[in-house]
Amino acid sequence: MSTISNVELPTDRSKLIDASKAINDPISGVNKANAIKFLEFLVTKEAQQHIVNNTFEYPMIDGVKPNKLISQFGTSFKQDTKTKVSKYYQNQKKALTLMKKAGWK
Repeated sequence: MSTISNVELPTDRSKLIDASKAINDPISGVNKANAIKFLEFLVTKEAQQHIVNNTFEYPMIDGVKPNKLISQFGTSFKQDTKTKVSKYYQNQKKALTLMKKAGWK
């Protein structure tokens, strides 16, 4: 278990979904304080190592190296600071059409 601000969050992958339930308060809906704590947990070295080695994602923090399998694809990416996230969906339809045309499933 990891503890962030007196809230214990499991590091065991099978219990991670249970930790996400701490974000939702059945009476009032979202529990903002626990949501923040959960996000803080996700960017700890411990959580990032789990994510890198079990879901094969690139790490989001310094000090955690990508899995060897993922490293083969490259690690010298430049962050796109010009494109607004709200614009990503604009080419989604075209991208899906191309993927279907190419036989991607």
